Amino acid sequence: MLKLLKDRIQALNSVGQDAFEGSDFTFGFETWRGGTITLLKEIVPNHKDLIAQIENIKLYRVDMDRIDALAYNLEACKKQAKEILQTYVDVKEQIEQSKLDTPFWGLLHPKVQELARPRFESGFYADSIVQCLREANSIIKKYVKTKTGEELDGASLMTKAFSVNNPIIPLADLSNENGRNIQLGYMKLFEGAMIGIRNPKSHENMTPNERTTIHLLFNASFIFVKLEETGVIKSK
Repeated sequence: MLKLLKDRIQALNSVGQDAFEGSDFTFGFETWRGGTITLLKEIVPNHKDLIAQIENIKLYRVDMDRIDALAYNLEACKKQAKEILQTYVDVKEQIEQSKLDTPFWGLLHPKVQELARPRFESGFYADSIVQCLREANSIIKKYVKTKTGEELDGASLMTKAFSVNNPIIPLADLSNENGRNIQLGYMKLFEGAMIGIRNPKSHENMTPNERTTIHLLFNASFIFVKLEETGVIKSK
């Protein structure tokens, strides 16, 4: 939404640049205004005050001797329109940023904080997720090898480690159906993380934004929490 409004603000720069043509004595301003009002009614229909502010910008002639754009208060209208939209965009961006500034790091497992935070704050969002999952894979890999002598990796490792049938890392009471369902659910969850996020082909195609990355980091954090609960890794 904000990108669309920023595009409308940018479009104001070309208003008044072309020579007078046909009946458009506003030199493109009314065309811009009409398109902007249509957009606002579509994306923020409840912000009637914002729409009204754009509608109420008055364009009038200030110099009867000129026939170009300077014959009108066009620049003043453009400035007013830009200020109205830019103020709205700035406020919305501040609100969005305040949500992101929430100290979510304190809710994540310490291992995720250690691995992901430097990368995340440098803008390497995909890498911050992948590094956490690589570490989780490595921890589980070493644990399973210690217990079985087998060296597995990725999804097959998760299947072996969390299998409902004789799991290396049990996460529930497998003596009843509910516990087996829980174990199966965790196994599929961890398999999915390795298949869909950690593997190289998925990594190459990952371009998560800041918000999506935060959600995925919580997913990675949950894996570490479960490993800690089962004693695979030690609490700090």
